[in-house]
Amino acid sequence: MKRVLFFILLLLAAFAPAVSQRNESWGTMKATFGSVRLPDGTYQNVTGREVPFHAVRIGDAPGMNEIPIPGNDLVTAYHNDNGDSSHFASGGPMPSSLDDIVMTSAGQGAPWRLLTVFWNIEATQQFLVRWQVFDTHVPGLPSGESSFSGVIADFGGFFSRPEPGFWMITFDIGGQINVTVPDGGCFFAQQFREPDPSGEGAFIPFVQPGFGGGGVAVGSSDDVFWFDANPEDGIYHDDEQDNFGGPPNEANFLLKIEVGGTQTVLTPVSFSFFRGSLIGGDLGSLWYSDDDRLRGRPGVVFSTAEFPMQLIAETIAPSNNILTLKFTLEARTSVANMTQRIELFNFVSNSWVQVDSRPSSTSDSTVEVIVTQNIDQYVNSQNRRMRAKISFKPTSTVFVYPWIASLDRTVWTVTTP
Repeated sequence: MKRVLFFILLLLAAFAPAVSQRNESWGTMKATFGSVRLPDGTYQNVTGREVPFHAVRIGDAPGMNEIPIPGNDLVTAYHNDNGDSSHFASGGPMPSSLDDIVMTSAGQGAPWRLLTVFWNIEATQQFLVRWQVFDTHVPGLPSGESSFSGVIADFGGFFSRPEPGFWMITFDIGGQINVTVPDGGCFFAQQFREPDPSGEGAFIPFVQPGFGGGGVAVGSSDDVFWFDANPEDGIYHDDEQDNFGGPPNEANFLLKIEVGGTQTVLTPVSFSFFRGSLIGGDLGSLWYSDDDRLRGRPGVVFSTAEFPMQLIAETIAPSNNILTLKFTLEARTSVANMTQRIELFNFVSNSWVQVDSRPSSTSDSTVEVIVTQNIDQYVNSQNRRMRAKISFKPTSTVFVYPWIASLDRTVWTVTTP
């Protein structure tokens, strides 16, 4: 039977601090365990990494960005907080729970920099917080099996600074624990345990995550969460799913995720036709989505398997250290029954790698390809050149010749530290 969760509103008056109470706290939390998945699919051990934090008691918080990050432009990719009157926590222990998170496009593949959470702390005692980030929800599995897979991050550390109260705590994890979610959608779990450095200590009842009603302001989240209480084992299953009865008390963590690094849109610096020829437009036609298109026609090929129009574009990366890579193509063809293919050049294997293939459209259509593996191999280590090839080919008989392929925009979007 589904467990019904009662909640208590945490109004500002209920937590009016006494003169002796601290309303603000700074410190550093060291990861006692943990690993983070890198863009190439391997995992990086983050044990020992130190993460600065700033804690503010609710009602005394002047704003969410309490840790200045010089030289970096922060972008809010997810934000759920509609003010003190919308804050609440469960009416009982909730040491282990999970929520679905969908960030804006700014969060796709961008490293998390500031992670702001809200906790209701009922005792002055050291505890361990454990965070887990999953990328996949798998419904329909037998009870006792996790409904979530694809671990993006799993890390935590000891925490003991704030006194009892409802707290907003901002952790500067960027540069130390680089969490990246390729498509921007993930499942975020918070666990509160006895301070065992392995992260496997017993669950504790005196810390609960904060929830916020009123709807997510930046990004999105379904009105549901997983409460891990049937049994309380650190495994989240769909039979442990619940909410708080619907609006205005949506079942969404109070949470803010800000992404950092420097994101740069790279336009082509040159282009050439490997097959086919130019009939209109120029280099600048590839830079913007402005209907100023570069137009090409098919050329001679030596087999039916070959694409009769192949355009190669090059750009220059700002650094050899690329954290995220996305390639965007906006194009159209003059006739239907055409295949459009995108390849990126791997400078390590010295070969083209197909990253997308699909039917072309006779009206402008945009394709975004996010590269998640071996990102650095698509940058020439000697001169930082990056190369893309866009090809077109009939899939069946085309009765109009020459057909025309028009490219309105071909750009790379990269994130650097």
